[in-house]
Amino acid sequence: MAGAKYARIKNDHLLTKNALKVPAKCAALQATVLFGQCTALAAIRPNADIQLVLPRTTANDPLQTFAMTYFVRVVAILFVVPATYFFVFWVPFSLVHLGESHWLIAKIVSLLCALAAGWYVWARLAISRDNPVSSMLVGAFVIGSISFLAGFIGPIIFSPESNQGPLLGLFITGPLGFVAGLIVGLLWWRYRRSKNNAA
Repeated sequence: MAGAKYARIKNDHLLTKNALKVPAKCAALQATVLFGQCTALAAIRPNADIQLVLPRTTANDPLQTFAMTYFVRVVAILFVVPATYFFVFWVPFSLVHLGESHWLIAKIVSLLCALAAGWYVWARLAISRDNPVSSMLVGAFVIGSISFLAGFIGPIIFSPESNQGPLLGLFITGPLGFVAGLIVGLLWWRYRRSKNNAA
C-alpha cells in the first residue's frame, strides 16, 4: 500500500519507520498501535513477528499541518462568533422584554453564546472528529454562520434602502445554512470513515 505507515512487532516492542520504539503487549490477543492520531488493532501471538498496516496520515510536515489547521480554525471562528452573537441578540430577545436592563442582558447573553460557539468550533476543529454528531455540529455552525452573515450583511451593503434586509439572514439563509451544514457534516464524517476503513 503506497504511502502507508508500516510497523513491525518483534521481541515485545513496536518498531516504526521513524525508529520510534513503543512497548507492545505481545502476551495479549490484541495490541493497540498508535501512530499520531491513527489507531489500529491486530490479533497477535506471544513473540509474534507480524507486519501491521496503519491508516495513512494526511501530511508529512507537522508544522505545515499545524499552520493549516490553525488558519482554518481562525477563519471559522471569524464567521461563527459574530453570526452567533447577532442571531441570539436579534431573534430570542426580540420576542421578550426584560425591563430597563433588556439590552444589557441581551448583549451579555449574546456575547456568552457567541464565545461558547466559537470555543466549541475552535476545539473540535483541532481534533479528528470520530463521531457524526460532532462533525454535524461543526458543519452546521460554520456553514450556517457563513449563510447567516451573507443574508444579514449582504442586503445592508447592496440594498441599504430596504429596512427588512437583515431578515433574510435571520429567517431564511441562516436556518437553511444550518440545516445544510448538518447534512454536509454528516457526509464529511461518512467520507472520512470510509476512507480510513479503506486505508
